[in-house]
Amino acid sequence: MRELGSISRKLDESVTGMRTVTRKMDQATAGQLGHDSLDSACSDFQSKWKYGIGQIAGLANSIRGSVDATAESYRACETGIQQAFAKGLEESPPGSSSPHSASASDATSRVFG
Repeated sequence: MRELGSISRKLDESVTGMRTVTRKMDQATAGQLGHDSLDSACSDFQSKWKYGIGQIAGLANSIRGSVDATAESYRACETGIQQAFAKGLEESPPGSSSPHSASASDATSRVFG
């Protein structure tokens, strides 16, 4: 699950970076860039780039939401497995090969490494 958290953080950083670039592009005026044809080309590029960055940022946010939902599903599954092992350990008959003193976490570790 650490890997999913890492992906989520990297997506956040990417979205933040894209928003920073977009904001800085909005603050630059064509008049600051120089020659009229260069100003026009930069202005055209700015509007197209801004749209593309906005689309990428939106997709990155969607992916981040999916990654977070996946991580939460893994956490819930892991909790369910630990609870099932704990219940199984509590219900094992006397004299069985399962030690009653083992924790669900220990049992989960033994099964899943």
